[in-house]
Amino acid sequence: MAVLSREAVGMAVEYGAGFETLSSNDQFALALAKTTDESILLTGDKALRNAATSLAVEARGLLWLCDEMEEHRTVEAKRLGEALVALDEDELVRLPRAELRKRISRILA
Repeated sequence: MAVLSREAVGMAVEYGAGFETLSSNDQFALALAKTTDESILLTGDKALRNAATSLAVEARGLLWLCDEMEEHRTVEAKRLGEALVALDEDELVRLPRAELRKRISRILA
């Protein structure tokens, strides 16, 4: 479990003023990523990703994470493919469908 330092809490509060569209959870996640060496902020939120980029915090998304799991074989290919199919079938998921389906085809081939 990560514990935020006093400095990080202060940063999160500042991010609230500097990035008005971020939720308090986003502000704290950004502060944690900024103050943790070699961290990667995993988000699909455009405003959070833009804030991270402006602060030189590496931000990635779910499709990148799936690519990493596939490349490093940390998840069985069939299981990863089935999870991607479930995401593709969920109308509330806002991932780029073409990219999602490209991965499904490749993984389940």
